[in-house]
Amino acid sequence: MGIDDHDTFSGLTQLHKAAAEGDLKKVIECLDSGADISIRACGESNAGKTAAMFAASGGHVDVLKAMQRGSSLLDLQSADGGTPAMSAAAHSYGDVLQYLIEKKVNLNAQDEDGWTALMYAVCAGNVNNVARLVAAGADTKIKNNDGETAIQLADGKHKEKLLEALGGKLAPINEGKKKGCCVM
Repeated sequence: MGIDDHDTFSGLTQLHKAAAEGDLKKVIECLDSGADISIRACGESNAGKTAAMFAASGGHVDVLKAMQRGSSLLDLQSADGGTPAMSAAAHSYGDVLQYLIEKKVNLNAQDEDGWTALMYAVCAGNVNNVARLVAAGADTKIKNNDGETAIQLADGKHKEKLLEALGGKLAPINEGKKKGCCVM
């Protein structure tokens, strides 16, 4: 099997698998062997995701840093329009999201449902990531395909704090990895 060949069962390349598993050594080995960093996974269940999305979904900031060989990788959208920032926000990985913000990714990109990273952070109920995204310039007025803004999506036990963060009234704090409720 060649470095960029997709596994017939999973639809993943060696780089996708290594990024998803957080296997930094294997990721570097794949890159050094000439793996195409922008290749998308095949198969219905993987929705054309990139290695960067797999790394972000797993909270593997070290893998993202190793793969950073051009800013376009971090903004590359999957087949459904998802981005690494959306994955990090949906899974509440603050360290990954902070790294992506520092790399100046497009925080206002929308997936096929019109959702942004900010909307996913709100859905996950992660007040700190919402504050982090707002402070970095995420647009609170963007509407998804259902006509809802991030403010309208704020709900649940953290609703008041989410609304404060969306209004720019809360500053983000440094935090570690925490799993969220949204799936991306």
